[in-house]
Amino acid sequence: MKELKVGAVEAVFRNVELDFGLVVESFEIRGSGATVDLKSGGLQLPIPGNAKAVVTEGAIQALLTKQAPAQVRDFSVQVSGVLFMLRRKLRLW
Repeated sequence: MKELKVGAVEAVFRNVELDFGLVVESFEIRGSGATVDLKSGGLQLPIPGNAKAVVTEGAIQALLTKQAPAQVRDFSVQVSGVLFMLRRKLRLW
């Protein structure tokens, strides 16, 4: 068996550190009609699924603190009522 047909997919990833240092508190993906390549572990959806990422103020603050030049100190981050909707093909593996 080289691939697996899946009727529905729901996955939650927690505390995902991106390559540039931002930590995503949770990343959820939902879809249907998926195919899983058993050799590579790749997941393919024939139609776009739904994804939701949660990033906290603390995670943004930590990232900016690490990347801020030495001249920039004692700043704070406040996020209020922000919701981004993004339609994009996503490749997971």
